[in-house]
Amino acid sequence: MRWCATLLGLLFLTAAAPVLADTQVNACGRYSIWVPDTWKVMIRNERLTAESPDNNLYLIVAPLDDQAADLIDDDVVDFIDSELDSIKITSDRRQKLGGVEARVMEGTGTDESEMFFRAVALDPSQNEAVIEMVVYGAPNDMKRPANKAIIDRIVGSFKPPPQADKLINGCGRYAIWVPDTWKVTIKNERLTAESRDNDLYMIVAPLEDKTADLLDDDVGDFIDAELDNMKITSDQREKLDGLEARIIEGTGTDDGDMFFRAVALKPDDDGGIIAMLIYGAPGEMKRPANRAIIDRIVRSFRPM
Repeated sequence: MRWCATLLGLLFLTAAAPVLADTQVNACGRYSIWVPDTWKVMIRNERLTAESPDNNLYLIVAPLDDQAADLIDDDVVDFIDSELDSIKITSDRRQKLGGVEARVMEGTGTDESEMFFRAVALDPSQNEAVIEMVVYGAPNDMKRPANKAIIDRIVGSFKPPPQADKLINGCGRYAIWVPDTWKVTIKNERLTAESRDNDLYMIVAPLEDKTADLLDDDVGDFIDAELDNMKITSDQREKLDGLEARIIEGTGTDDGDMFFRAVALKPDDDGGIIAMLIYGAPGEMKRPANRAIIDRIVRSFRPM
């Protein structure tokens, strides 16, 4: 097992502390999965690793690196092969888990000794990468009735995020509302979204400079990184849900003229700025239905 002795990065808690896991653990908005509260759980970016207290069972969950991979592609098997040597698949079937297309595999491999494994790959949609989990242990441990019940519950709980018509959690850094018809992608702490008709686009992320202030050029640079020929037409400070915010509007280009609205929030003196940008063609940004959506997005935006 290429199991890291020191696991880093943790969602919602300090970097080195374990998650209390007897609930659905949410990994950066990409998936959730149940893990017993006695297991040691760590999340780094979108990869979750867990192990039982006796170190007899191990769990790895992550999206596949190849965003275009399908359930039948070799990438699904490679995910298991990256954890176990000499793998042999003894069962490989397609089924639905929670209404989502899944590929369920069982087999054997080695990791200093013989191992049994059970793996599940989920295909959330055409717009989302396949997400996979593998749980493995020594044959006797995998066959033990109490452990089989745990594994069944883990598999049954594994699911992609719900529809987006609610506040989406950006890796524990911020929350924001997005319509359920929009395509949403979260990578590390950066959220990107686009409307179903590709007329409106949104980017949310913490600024790289953790010491930046709301008045610094870094806020404008965040917009400038997405739009060419950026010009600010309105720049004001106000409070959003009790927090200091900078709201900027203006124009730019991106394969055509664009209008934009941006919001930068600074949670506190010690917290880095989180910025949100939404933009589209002038006619789309001015359309009353879209303006209502944009207003709701702005009002929902908050740090966590």
